[in-house]
Amino acid sequence: MNANNNAAQPANQPANQAANQPANLNNIFNNLGVNFQSLVASTLRQYPRRMPVQNQGSIAYRRSRFPFPSVTDLANWALANAIKRELVALQTSVVVLRRTVDVDEETSTQVHASLKQAAESILKLERLLQIILDAIPIEARPNAASAVKAQKVFDVAELLEKILLNCEYHDFISAMQVNRTFAQAFRRSARIQQVMGLRAITDGSPFSPVANAFFVSRGCMIRLEDHHRYGHQVQDNEVVVSAIFNGSSPFEEHPLPRISERFRDTLVCQPPIKQMRVRAGCCEDPLFRRRNANNLQPHPPSLTSLADRDEEMQQLHSIDSETGITLGQVLDETRRLRDEHRYCPDAYPGLHRDDGTVDVHVHFEAILQLPRDDPVLLANRRAKASFDFEQKDFAAKDQKIQQYIAAKQSARDNGEPIPTLQEFEARSLVTNVEDHDDAEASNDDQLEQ
Repeated sequence: MNANNNAAQPANQPANQAANQPANLNNIFNNLGVNFQSLVASTLRQYPRRMPVQNQGSIAYRRSRFPFPSVTDLANWALANAIKRELVALQTSVVVLRRTVDVDEETSTQVHASLKQAAESILKLERLLQIILDAIPIEARPNAASAVKAQKVFDVAELLEKILLNCEYHDFISAMQVNRTFAQAFRRSARIQQVMGLRAITDGSPFSPVANAFFVSRGCMIRLEDHHRYGHQVQDNEVVVSAIFNGSSPFEEHPLPRISERFRDTLVCQPPIKQMRVRAGCCEDPLFRRRNANNLQPHPPSLTSLADRDEEMQQLHSIDSETGITLGQVLDETRRLRDEHRYCPDAYPGLHRDDGTVDVHVHFEAILQLPRDDPVLLANRRAKASFDFEQKDFAAKDQKIQQYIAAKQSARDNGEPIPTLQEFEARSLVTNVEDHDDAEASNDDQLEQ
């Protein structure tokens, strides 16, 4: 009988839909409570329970059941938008529930309770939203004018390129793998390709696109030191561009890294250098023969002596390229020299691994002539002038302390009170003035004669 009555009722009867679909109602009930409770709970944990109160032109604080946001305006605005989304979802759920259930029937007690709870939640959420909005200054809130300004920013041509140009090389590598939009930006931007060393720059100060990009910590890598990014100064108008291969482990041999064709074409230096001298640290160091003849342990020479060793450097072989030396060439030559010198008989004990193979360090070096007004050289000169000044200042302070020590020792030996540094400086000043006066008087006497 009940089944027939239920079947006879229209399909859009709210009460019977509620009776026949309890799972849908449960979902609505869950939507009414869970998200709001979790949001409020996380908010209460994050903020102190204090709120601002306007008091005679100043802001005071009083205890409140609602938290007062104390983080940045941007974070508050993000939280306000999250609450707005929860409000919309909550209000939508209430509307759906009212349309689904016949709230006039006696069996709808649970629905009435849920609707009442939802209404209270909406009120609390609206109050919380207003508190957060009140905490954000008017001028810091996004509005129609700021939306126009934001749109102008995003309408800037090649905006992604301008942002990427502020990244480091390892960030370039990561950004290329984000999505197709980023990958296309790298393929289409001539400037990004120049910064990455994939397209040659014809002028400007030399720099290494891959400096400090690869490290020895993960397998055998090519390493360009931090101070080599813009070249290491040799003479006043010369810089050295160098790439150094170091084995990753002195105890066992690891294979060289494999890099894609795209990165194999990366230029070691911009503007491109067409020739680099190559040497193996185990025996091809020009200083090795002189040191070994005296039975001394060889060690890598200082880069500052490269200009003095130019004749000896000419005896080393080189790698050449009309379009510029690339990372791939450095890697290939490193692989060749490592295999060739794996059992080098001239390598000193410190380069031998436990299995008898030699940990070959391969050095690639080139000396570049720069204009005297090049920014790199100007920066180097300023740094050198600052260093020289600091050295002179340190030497003067050291000399003063040495004189003070001598004065203290003299006072001790003569049974006099040991002077303080201030007393010593005052006596020295008087002595210097007297010496200056005596010197001037002597000069006057000589002029009169």
